[in-house]
Amino acid sequence: GAANVANDGRLFIRGGDASEARMYIDGMLVSNPYSASVPNLPARTRFQPGLFKGAFFSTGGYSAEYGQALSSVLVLNSIDWPRREQTDVHFSSVGAGGRTTIVGDGRALTIAGDYVNLYPYHHVFSEQDIWDKSPENKNVNASYRRQIGRAGLLKVYAHGESGQARIWQEIPGSNSGPEQYGMDNDYGLLQSTYRYAGEKSVITAGISYSENREAANAGTSSAHHRNRTLHAKSTIIYLLSDNHSLNSGAELEVTSFRQRLYGSDRQRLSRKYQDEHYFIWSEMESSVTPSISVRSGLRWGYSRLTGDHWVLPRVSAAWRPGTRGQWSVAAGRYHQMAVPNIRVAAPLLEGAESEHLLVNYFFQKEGRTIRVEGFYKTYRQLPLFEGTEYQPHTIRADGRGFARGADVFYRDRVSVRNTEFWATYQWIDSKRSTGNHVDRITPSFAPEHNASLVIKHFIRPLRSQLGLTFSWNNGYPYMSPNDPENTSLRTSSFFDISVGWSYLPRSNMIVHLASSNIFGRDHVFGYRYADQSDASGFIPSLPVQSVTPRFLYAGIFITFSGGNAANMFNNF
Repeated sequence: GAANVANDGRLFIRGGDASEARMYIDGMLVSNPYSASVPNLPARTRFQPGLFKGAFFSTGGYSAEYGQALSSVLVLNSIDWPRREQTDVHFSSVGAGGRTTIVGDGRALTIAGDYVNLYPYHHVFSEQDIWDKSPENKNVNASYRRQIGRAGLLKVYAHGESGQARIWQEIPGSNSGPEQYGMDNDYGLLQSTYRYAGEKSVITAGISYSENREAANAGTSSAHHRNRTLHAKSTIIYLLSDNHSLNSGAELEVTSFRQRLYGSDRQRLSRKYQDEHYFIWSEMESSVTPSISVRSGLRWGYSRLTGDHWVLPRVSAAWRPGTRGQWSVAAGRYHQMAVPNIRVAAPLLEGAESEHLLVNYFFQKEGRTIRVEGFYKTYRQLPLFEGTEYQPHTIRADGRGFARGADVFYRDRVSVRNTEFWATYQWIDSKRSTGNHVDRITPSFAPEHNASLVIKHFIRPLRSQLGLTFSWNNGYPYMSPNDPENTSLRTSSFFDISVGWSYLPRSNMIVHLASSNIFGRDHVFGYRYADQSDASGFIPSLPVQSVTPRFLYAGIFITFSGGNAANMFNNF
């Protein structure tokens, strides 16, 4: 369900912007889940995959428990209890890091840290742009677990990081040379959750606080943002009978955002807002027959700043006619406030809404999985404005749109010995009026056709795993001011082949080599246009391309444990 937007790095789901996908850790909201970045350098997730035991990823029609997301939710579930005391260290061509876990009587503590610096890579390999400071990131995190009684588990997680980057990039139609773009980012997250699992009920409660500070500059202009989010949530899942369960809860979300803009004359524009959101939801899941189940729920929300409230019904049903195949259908209404840099300029702006309808078929047998899903989404009250997304004005909630299409997913673990592969295809037709586009257009992040193939093959005699990824789409839509009537413009197709090789010289050591885009194709994701036309009336442009078309990586991962046989191979 995700489109490949390689120069961004975030999740773009079924015609939805990246801001329409929300991330949670153990049910708690993660605000600003991606590190800040300079233009055309993909953002990185802030969290290590080794922290989690699994993930729930919904591309639409999701539960009434989650809100403030028009397109999708990604719920990451952290490891409940470490298997053993263990220390992992890694050294790579772009940095180093480590993690250690200490397990005691009913207690466990994990401390980890990473340092990433792309200067060695940029120093060896030529780039399209000139780096004034290559991207650098430092982060540290700690995870504490404590068993409370027989049925209680307390989790505390803390994460802090800091990153910087400076790059020179050409300006369309400018003869004055390149302009510097820079970013400084400091981020902190602290959250605590408690879970009690009884015979007929599961009770969870949690609280989290995050603060994100960004200082971005473009030439002589700069913007400073501070985003603070407090999230408190409590849920109870109660088993009414063998065939009926009730999931209910309440949550509070407090958001504070401050923005300071500096122009070339160093004049400052300062503005801010703070809002409190209150949510209550309840959802019933019932087994109507041994082969039919239904889940229906209602979510209520209220904004203290705007005084608006909304009621969002959601329903889904599943039918399993045989022992392995399943049909399901889901529908619902979803609500989301505007992104902070828009809302700070119009604090009383109404939130946007979307409606989802999905039909799904899922089949699984003997190591093979097939999933086919059709979807239809409508949007209303999307934010429209004049000016740019960094300095919008005349903001109103009048935008509308839709997205429709189908996904096909196939995964196979048994057809080829020692090989696992999965293939995906998505067709999507999406149009929306939002931002400074009054007319409905296809967004640049929604290619019509997307396909991928991932292959993992284990070569036992060589104690190695070979990985290949093929990604393709038919080009990114874009609008040209030189041809405003043409709404079907697309870049050339995107095609990427990436490879990775993991070798185990010892049971606790992994050597990993990888390359993205091995053929070094210079993909174009759209175009940047000058503010004014030239003497002939033509508006100059420059292509939007990845700063690093091909990326090479080499790393060594070592695990120290009691039996000296553990490793991080499952993460590759």
